[in-house]
Amino acid sequence: MQQTSGNTAGSPWERTCSPRGGCMSGLEARPVRTADAEMYTLHRHLLRLRQTDAVFRPQRPGGMDGAVQGPEAFVLRFFGVHNNDRLLVVNLGSDLHLNPASEPLLAPLEGMDWTTLWSSEEPRYGGDGVTPLEDEDNWHLPGHTATVLRPRTHQD
Repeated sequence: MQQTSGNTAGSPWERTCSPRGGCMSGLEARPVRTADAEMYTLHRHLLRLRQTDAVFRPQRPGGMDGAVQGPEAFVLRFFGVHNNDRLLVVNLGSDLHLNPASEPLLAPLEGMDWTTLWSSEEPRYGGDGVTPLEDEDNWHLPGHTATVLRPRTHQD
């Protein structure tokens, strides 16, 4: 394989190309070290979610709104076309209890609840396990996490 990039040798962004055609970045060409496997899997799953999810994929104007929930926490609501919104909840700080949780973006659509679609706390990413963010005590945002929620009907 020949290098075709002017980047520093060994850079993860360096591209290599085969004489028969086809190129890949250094990130694709390198074997994943065991120590990096959890982060690699997390990023691979996030990219797949962005490419395949019917709400995240379109990126249409006005399709998102956000609000700050604390000094290091925020939510982004991505509006779907068919009552299939997505709620991204990010807490970069310590655990945060929202009581009351008065932010309208947190409210599910009528007749629905939120359920986890993706979480950085999944054990396959090195997390401690996924717990519901909403309970009878309002919202609890675990520290140093990101969670994507999707709506589900009360019957699901």
